[in-house]
Amino acid sequence: FTETVDRKAPTPRPFNSNQELRDAVNKYANYDPDDAEGFATTYGWPMDRWDVSQVDDFRWTFQGKISFNEPIGSWNVSNAKTMAGMFYEARSFNQDISAWDTSNVIDMSGIFNDATSFNQHISAWDTSNVTDMSGMFYKACFNQDISA
Repeated sequence: FTETVDRKAPTPRPFNSNQELRDAVNKYANYDPDDAEGFATTYGWPMDRWDVSQVDDFRWTFQGKISFNEPIGSWNVSNAKTMAGMFYEARSFNQDISAWDTSNVIDMSGIFNDATSFNQHISAWDTSNVTDMSGMFYKACFNQDISA
């Protein structure tokens, strides 16, 4: 994730599904210089420029991405319904995602499960519609005040 690529799409194409987003995350994580031009033209580069506004399922997006630590705080996740296991085993992730609009999320189960580095403020998150928070911080080192 550390290589700099200067290939910014003028208007990145929005992601339409969880599977498309997960496939792109996998390609991003396994950066291939031979595929960089097409990838950057399609989705934008770096990852914080990605248009995820149409995605409603963020389940397992970064599952197993142990070294993932990209800034994605600018993502528009306002259509998200589930974020279950989103950062499962993303052990290096510790970026500011405090501004995310989580008002439509109903499932946050295991979102930070085994995300051992994550320790950011998320007290502004609107969790009023969340019905499942089971294991949200299981095996995480999270130590922040989450009271509103």
